[in-house]
Amino acid sequence: MADMPVYLIPPSEYRKLASLFFPQITTALYFIRSLQWQHTSPTSSIYATFPVTSTTLPRTFCVARIDRAGPPGLNLYIHSSLERPPPCNEQPLSPSETHLATQQLFATLATLHHTAGSEIPTSGEAASTDPLFAGHLHITTAHLLSAGSHPVIPPSSLALPSHPYNKYIFSYRAAGTLPPLPSYLEYSTITPEDYVIVMQENPLVRDVSVLAGCETAAIRFVGDDGAGHDGEATNGNEIQPGKMVAWVFLTGYGSVRSLHTQPAWRQKGLARKVVQLLLERNWPTEFVSMDGKGEADQARVFHVDVDAKNEASIRTFAVLGQQLRMEECYWVNCDLAQASAALQSLKA
Repeated sequence: MADMPVYLIPPSEYRKLASLFFPQITTALYFIRSLQWQHTSPTSSIYATFPVTSTTLPRTFCVARIDRAGPPGLNLYIHSSLERPPPCNEQPLSPSETHLATQQLFATLATLHHTAGSEIPTSGEAASTDPLFAGHLHITTAHLLSAGSHPVIPPSSLALPSHPYNKYIFSYRAAGTLPPLPSYLEYSTITPEDYVIVMQENPLVRDVSVLAGCETAAIRFVGDDGAGHDGEATNGNEIQPGKMVAWVFLTGYGSVRSLHTQPAWRQKGLARKVVQLLLERNWPTEFVSMDGKGEADQARVFHVDVDAKNEASIRTFAVLGQQLRMEECYWVNCDLAQASAALQSLKA
């Protein structure tokens, strides 16, 4: 067990914890959103290297959200002060602070290994391996966890790709209105009857529970308006009245996902319009400012994971709002059982 303090944060303190991170929203957006929507995952827990007693974040810290029962990619999320670029009026972390922050990172993971999940012993010898899948893992943290004689990211892990994902963070200012659609299209949402087609077009959406817990937006074909718009063929199937031609959804951690326009309906500006629908009408109340700190009521800060080669998607989001930040991250297998040994190596 790590001897560096790591605290289990009670749910009653989530709002306060989120407010501490609002000044760092561009680097801690996933964590802030997870705190705001924590009630959607009763099996998850939050750990931090500091108690929620102050009005500002400490200079060095690590926080982690763990959910062993959650879907792959959401089992573990880690955020460290090592990932935070200092504001212009703040000094970068000193070498001693960097070393302390690194120790806090491994101490947090060692604590998770010993305490989280009934299958992990809470006393005596811990399990020799404790695999867990981490999502949105910042490139700085990923490199730290894959280095040393006791790597938390195993060398054999095939989940670490040769290049990371690009995470773009945008701020959208709500306008209160939507661009008009042609008479043969209408704004809508994704319904349970649509889940099959969404999962068919995006294999990464492997479970309907992912969709069921999200805010959604869609554009549907209404029917022929007399001008020949009678459901153009897509994948060899005619789109019938009532079927979706474009859709997108917003996860509980603030990520816009599965933006899709059926091939025959592309180059018509529908991708931009369906995202606007999502951000204008289906923005959760939990995403509004907490305790008067952070986001303004009309701000919509969200992130999207886009391959650098997907220029069309990047252009779609770029015209919708201001790009606040782009960072690189991984989805990767971790072995929490290695964290204690790695921590001891740092202290040696």
